[in-house]
Amino acid sequence: FNTDHAVVVFSAGPSIVGGSCRVLVESQEAAEGADAMELSQGLPEPLLCQCRAYLASCRDLDVEFGEAVAQIAETEFVTARAEAAERAKTARASGGSAEEVTTDDFHRWLDLARLVAASYGAPEVSSEHWAAAMAMENARATRAKAAAAANAPPSPGAMPPPKPVSPSTVSEPPAAGAPRAIADVMEE
Repeated sequence: FNTDHAVVVFSAGPSIVGGSCRVLVESQEAAEGADAMELSQGLPEPLLCQCRAYLASCRDLDVEFGEAVAQIAETEFVTARAEAAERAKTARASGGSAEEVTTDDFHRWLDLARLVAASYGAPEVSSEHWAAAMAMENARATRAKAAAAANAPPSPGAMPPPKPVSPSTVSEPPAAGAPRAIADVMEE
């Protein structure tokens, strides 16, 4: 039996479920006014049926790569792999590390380009579909790097640790209702 179990895992942190692609979603301000009211009530049934039909037609579409786009994809993969190897070489020389471009990355790019073409109802990936897919992939990679940098521990000497407050610097107890140190609360 042909099966296709599409699974999407949403997680605020690292997931215990493995996956081949991690997409960080940028949060946006909540919709206000009439838009929020419409969203809370759901989509009208006719529009919902149209959306379902569109998704079903996209899912069933067999999308192929033409010779020209396949050549573009191959050239970009070879170039990206060479650039990543050069970055890795430079990073190793300075004691760091850099990610490599693998065949798994290339297959993800091909799948993404097929999905972009399918979303337009196209039976073949065009150079525009390829460019759109690569723009999406670059945006995803940029967000992933930014998130990794934000969650990385500070490098030594980047920011001095906070100075400890000695008991001799506190002249009087805090006023009622004022925030207290965790150690003060635990001693009680």
